[in-house]
Amino acid sequence: MPQNMGLKPYAVHATFQACTQAKINRLREYDLWKDPDAHFSHPVGFISYDRDIPQSLLDAAAKGGRRKDIASTLPHFDLVNHQLSQLRTQLILTEELGGAAAILPSMVAGMDSSYKAHNGTVPGSRLRLPYPAPSDQIIDMREMEERMPGRWREGSFLLKPRATSVNASVLVLTVCEAGADVTECAAGDAKAVPEHDQIRILPDRSLAQLRTALSGVFSKYKRLHVKGGIQRLMVLTPKELEGYSRKLNPLMSSHCCVEGSPGHIGYDLFWDLPGHRDRHGQVVPGPWKPVPVEMTSCT
Repeated sequence: MPQNMGLKPYAVHATFQACTQAKINRLREYDLWKDPDAHFSHPVGFISYDRDIPQSLLDAAAKGGRRKDIASTLPHFDLVNHQLSQLRTQLILTEELGGAAAILPSMVAGMDSSYKAHNGTVPGSRLRLPYPAPSDQIIDMREMEERMPGRWREGSFLLKPRATSVNASVLVLTVCEAGADVTECAAGDAKAVPEHDQIRILPDRSLAQLRTALSGVFSKYKRLHVKGGIQRLMVLTPKELEGYSRKLNPLMSSHCCVEGSPGHIGYDLFWDLPGHRDRHGQVVPGPWKPVPVEMTSCT
């Protein structure tokens, strides 16, 4: 509301969110949380990327159904899922490059999330859809802190003055278009050599090829920034898909809620990859569908 009204609040109350970690992260996102100097450095390095959201997904979310049923959530999930493919690639890359820290993207959602069924916004809210969503509406921040302690930063991290040194030491990785000349784009059979702090890599690389191409990247740079559609960067083997979906999908939160019991619909980082395991450990053999499930919560 303060942003929509062009006002600066003089006091902020951290209302109920899903866990204390979620409250802290919201305050961090709005630069209302004082972190120690160590928050602005990392022993390995940072990974960020350009968020890519087609206008068609934003338009569909703005015009989406305003009912409390599953069908009305589809434009919202189309919008969020497109972003989750990018987030998934970033998180896997942090693992493959020695445990780097992920600078979370600023997410956009097509529906609000509350504690009971609603038609897109909480009754009485002035929220305009789609909207910049706090990370905790899509990511389980408690799981994030437990499973990746110290290995993620808030979406506004790079905008803060204390991140100046991180912004001053950046290698830009551009994902080339399919069919690009291998003389211009690294294939992953050798270490990519930067030119003017930039490298170009072919899409659909294996994890082994990416480890080779990006070996030693953090010996010179504090941050690796990916452009050109990070979701096109890698392909996973069935074994890698099994392992990473088990490891990373528990980081996902859920949308609340559609009418009925249960009413929560869990987000899925691997929604577009058949054969993965969802956050409950169940194999998803075909296309992902929004199915309400019982969810646990914390305070």
